Amino acid sequence: MTVLQDLRTAPVLSDSEIEALLHSASPAPPALRAKNLPPRRLGDTPSRRMGTSTDFADIRAYAPGDEPRLIDWRASARYGQTMARSYHAELNQALYLVIDRGPSMRFGTHGRLKVAQAARIALWLAAGAIQAGHEVGLLSLDEPPQWLPPARTKRQLISLVKRLKQPCPPAKEERAETTWQHCFHFITRHASRGSKVVLLSDFIGLSLPQTTPRKAPESPPTAGEQYESEITNTRAARLLAHQFNATALQLRDASELALPRCRGLRLSWGGQQSSELSSSQWQHLQARQVQLEQAFRRLNITHRVITSDADAFAELTTLIWQQ
Repeated sequence: MTVLQDLRTAPVLSDSEIEALLHSASPAPPALRAKNLPPRRLGDTPSRRMGTSTDFADIRAYAPGDEPRLIDWRASARYGQTMARSYHAELNQALYLVIDRGPSMRFGTHGRLKVAQAARIALWLAAGAIQAGHEVGLLSLDEPPQWLPPARTKRQLISLVKRLKQPCPPAKEERAETTWQHCFHFITRHASRGSKVVLLSDFIGLSLPQTTPRKAPESPPTAGEQYESEITNTRAARLLAHQFNATALQLRDASELALPRCRGLRLSWGGQQSSELSSSQWQHLQARQVQLEQAFRRLNITHRVITSDADAFAELTTLIWQQ
């Protein structure tokens, strides 16, 4: 059997890796649920996000996605703009994992693909959440995307393992990168408002339609150039940030953080192929990373970079569940 055949049929995670991750997963904070409430409804866990409970928070400007019944007409007349009442959400928070399995994720130089690291993190988080009584759902960005509705049973964990370990062979060159606009729209329609949403990707597929050059730039972008990507210029992205506790975990390979010292490389960059990467191109890529981080910050989406060779994820439980 050739190496290519192995890649097409080998699971992303081995049985030994799965067993170790399930054994070491740190439990999330336990879910609190009021009596006689059906699953996936309002519960007793307070959230920093705004919701629709009876615990009044404040009056603020009406935003896309707010329910019309929350409009405060007296306050609107007083302030001269549409104002809405906001309330502290009380939720039994579910965890929704979105894992990118696109072409750029099928890359790794230190013995582990980025998609394999994303699967490891997703399984580790899912095991801890289900152990604590939270529901966990999964959106796997394949062709076509695969959706696993949330549940908190052992059977759900088995289903998650099967989905996350699926082989991820090298993608065809003509395959499109992840369309994040559709992903954000799907989550806002299917996930319970106020839940935790974790995006696992390198986010290379985020489009930069107005300012991304079609060819390598002669000079790096200036500080004044704006990179408005899908994550900031679509209504679905703004709704996702407004309605959920979202965390973006960006997977990066060591060779993407610093250029490797070797020759004979064939690089693909911005639709161009070459055997070297100039300093201006490298600076452009670094500037894009800065703009990506700024975009997440503007939307109040927590962002962290995780290398594909990292082995400890204990801090992620605190990062995700204490927001």
